Amino acid sequence: MGRSILLAEDSPTQAERLRLLLEEEGYRVEVVKNGREGLTSVAVRRPDLIISDVLMPEMDGHAFCEALKVSNETRRIPFIFFTEHQAPTDIVEGLLRGADNFIPKSAPDAYLLERVRRIFDQLDHRVRGGLDVEFVCRVGDRDIVLSADKQQIFELLISTLEDTSRMNDRLRESERLLSEQAERLAAVNRELEAFSYSVSHDLRAPLRHVSGFVEMLRQEAGPSLGETGRGHLERIAAATQRMDRLIEDLLAFSRLGRAELRGSRVDLRKLADEVVADLRQQEPGRAVDLGVGDLPEVAADLAMLRVVLTNLVANALKYTRRRERAQIEIGSLPDRQGLAVVFVRDNGAGFDMRYADRLFGVFQRLHSEREFEGTGVGLATVQRIVHRHGGRTWAEGAVDQGATFYFSLPHWHASVGAAAVRSDAG
Repeated sequence: MGRSILLAEDSPTQAERLRLLLEEEGYRVEVVKNGREGLTSVAVRRPDLIISDVLMPEMDGHAFCEALKVSNETRRIPFIFFTEHQAPTDIVEGLLRGADNFIPKSAPDAYLLERVRRIFDQLDHRVRGGLDVEFVCRVGDRDIVLSADKQQIFELLISTLEDTSRMNDRLRESERLLSEQAERLAAVNRELEAFSYSVSHDLRAPLRHVSGFVEMLRQEAGPSLGETGRGHLERIAAATQRMDRLIEDLLAFSRLGRAELRGSRVDLRKLADEVVADLRQQEPGRAVDLGVGDLPEVAADLAMLRVVLTNLVANALKYTRRRERAQIEIGSLPDRQGLAVVFVRDNGAGFDMRYADRLFGVFQRLHSEREFEGTGVGLATVQRIVHRHGGRTWAEGAVDQGATFYFSLPHWHASVGAAAVRSDAG
């Protein structure tokens, strides 16, 4: 009669596969679904070997093994864990529960059968009196009882450590490849920067020629062209100026994605006051109520943050131009997820919230050029800068009822300092 094996496995598919595999080798196999059923089975008929999954309902493999090993009647039954967990800590945990061996679920069938054969070979040696030796090993505050047949466990532990070493070697190689990739990416960025300036020059040269010829026509042939002709010249001149601004905005937007962040402690209240003063000088005759509330100190690149506030306040000034008295407020909200939240609110033209997701896209405009001038790059620039700082942007508004633009940034903490600013080019 063949050796008897108790198989504890809650997966019917896995249990049936192993049962057929072992029975083909001549073993008698009984299957249970968990450790509790396993203890009942062992009490009725003691098997020669137990193979058990670790994760099972009602009683897992660890508890099953420990329950057997504390009894003098059953502790000599070899116990194998059939598991996906093969880290050194998992092996030590199995040792603490009394396991005799481990077989990875990912191992080939031949590996499992060889381990089972070795277990039974050692049982035969023990019967002949050759390997009945035990000693106690202290791990932390717990004792592990080791016998000669647990030599396999140490072999497995050494193998696992060797696998860890090989994994570390692969990680070091991956780090080297990433470093090389970063160097190549930096070189590509430098080439892209040079290309951008070259394209800028090549695009602007014909624009300057068009603008120059338009001015010459104005001076030399303007009176003879009539009102219609002069109107055409005005539209050509305005289009060339808009194209020039668009090229400049695109170049600035492109540079922001590659520029290095220089994190520092930024007093947002002071910066907002400076931005407001500069923008007021551009429209000195307008009636604008522009208030700056309490603003936090943040960890940010000062120059880039100035661009953010300038774009948002300039937008508010632009879209309130048709109000008899513009009202603009710069303030802050309670922190969200540990980030400072700043807003710029106005009583201007507003927008339809159905299209809010388009606001921060390049060239995305919710108002025509005839209504409000612009290239459609300003808010995209705001979003790119804020994202690079680890924050986010969003907006709320309603048509003809104003709009509020929000952005979040890391707080300045003396213990963190400039390190709070992310340096990725996302």
